[in-house]
Amino acid sequence: GYQKYKNAAYAAERGKRMKKREYKRICALMLSGVMAASMLAGCGGETAETKAPEGSQDAGQEADGGEEGDKLLDEELTIELLQPENAYAPISEDCAVLREIYEKTNVHLKIKAVPASDYGTKASMYMATNKIPDAMEVGTGNIKDYARSGMFLNLSEYEEYMPNYLAALNTPERKMDAKSLYLDGNLYSFANLEKFRIGTATMPMIRADLLEEQNLPMPTTWDEFYDVMLKIKEKHPDMYAMSSRMGTNYLLGQLAFPLGTGGFEEFKTNNGMYYEPDQDKYLYGPIQDDFMLVLEFVHNMYEDGLLDPDYAVMTRDICWEKLSSGKLFAYYDNNTFAARTFNPALREIDPDARFEMIPPMVNSEGDTRSLRYQRDWLGANIVISSQVERPEDVVKFFDWMYSEEGANVCNFGIEGETYDMVDGEPIINPDLLARHASSDDVIASIQAEIGAGSNNFAPYIDESWFKQTADPDMVKMGEQIDQWTQEGKMMHVRNSLELLYTEEDVERLKTLEANVITLFNQEIDKFITGQRPLSEWEGFADELAAAGATEIEEIYNRAYDKMKEE
Repeated sequence: GYQKYKNAAYAAERGKRMKKREYKRICALMLSGVMAASMLAGCGGETAETKAPEGSQDAGQEADGGEEGDKLLDEELTIELLQPENAYAPISEDCAVLREIYEKTNVHLKIKAVPASDYGTKASMYMATNKIPDAMEVGTGNIKDYARSGMFLNLSEYEEYMPNYLAALNTPERKMDAKSLYLDGNLYSFANLEKFRIGTATMPMIRADLLEEQNLPMPTTWDEFYDVMLKIKEKHPDMYAMSSRMGTNYLLGQLAFPLGTGGFEEFKTNNGMYYEPDQDKYLYGPIQDDFMLVLEFVHNMYEDGLLDPDYAVMTRDICWEKLSSGKLFAYYDNNTFAARTFNPALREIDPDARFEMIPPMVNSEGDTRSLRYQRDWLGANIVISSQVERPEDVVKFFDWMYSEEGANVCNFGIEGETYDMVDGEPIINPDLLARHASSDDVIASIQAEIGAGSNNFAPYIDESWFKQTADPDMVKMGEQIDQWTQEGKMMHVRNSLELLYTEEDVERLKTLEANVITLFNQEIDKFITGQRPLSEWEGFADELAAAGATEIEEIYNRAYDKMKEE
């Protein structure tokens, strides 16, 4: 788990930072005195030293700020940015982050915040009237709708001014995700990217204390997992194994990919499409042969009393109550829920009660595969008005956000004031941490005060602070998820909504998806509960294909192939 740093080490680093700031302050005062004396002496001409504004950077210096004390831009610049405001993190013009942004860049960033609940309407109005501010946050769909009109600055024409962003965007693991941001071969936005966050995924979780009760080993295969659930159920007949917090499709979406197929991935209750890495194409899960394995697994859980009979209509709150009170002993969902919610509640009942994460399990095909949440936040993008003054400097400013210095400012505030770097880790100022220690969400509360993090303005998101305040089990699980990803047992879910569809395809998909979703939702629970025999599934899959599932696959893959070519 995460260990707190010793006070001595923290104090030493903080002392160094304070001395460095004091030295810079004294130098600035001395320089001001020299300049004032020169003016009083009646100097007739500007020298090379006095011509450039104090803190300006040479053209040949790095885009992340150059020598310490220099500012990113020679001249001051004001940029108005329209973005949604989180109700729990109102944006203050005098917050630490905006003050430090100016100190580092010479940019006055004026954030025009709109309540998140009303942001979509407001943003659409700005774009529809072609009266957008200097910059604004938009969805990827907005880029595809408006970029061709010339409303947004074409960043591909300013690549020399954004080396940090391009370096972050064009990493091997982001290859296809990055392609989804381009339109007609051009890039129009600065996307919210992930610099660091604790690994999280939908994972199988089980009550480890109930395994220990019967000396049962942690399962390594899906067959073993089912046998273990049966044995716990036999010992505790009043308990159910699993349920769903968002209905049938959500439950199927968690189980389908690791069992060998896919569909309804992650938090999406979509039309059943998913990306199949073994074939490098998009498929409609329920018409694949292996979907029968998923259906059989869920059907058998229902038949054997492992699946809560209210699974299809259970709300999140009811599901949480059952997992926190011992009425459910397993789940397949966000792994962090155990450390943050369920385990603390269970310890109030039984000190030994706890959920633990089951490593990715081998399925009946002999494969080990699992999904983790999507990398980055590609649905949130910053676009720049094509009418902005000094476009090179504006691009350079937003690119700075993806530098080490810019990311630290946006995520942690002011070094030596709100945080200090200790052994390469950003450590929260003790006084700042103490002020928010009793908050329900410590990090969110701290970030709201200083204007940092994803709820404010941080295009290159770094959640390192969570390691300092999160439950050690959550940090440990995150490290395991990262390791399994490196081993090839897990992969980030791919966002199929960012494919490059034509306008005709978009309209056709609306009709086809409505048909397929309606048909599937009308019948799926009948197969799970036994109202329809599994022997009829193959015929029903043919009905889904004829209703539009096959054509949906064709449209998806046509768009995917187009994206790969660009």
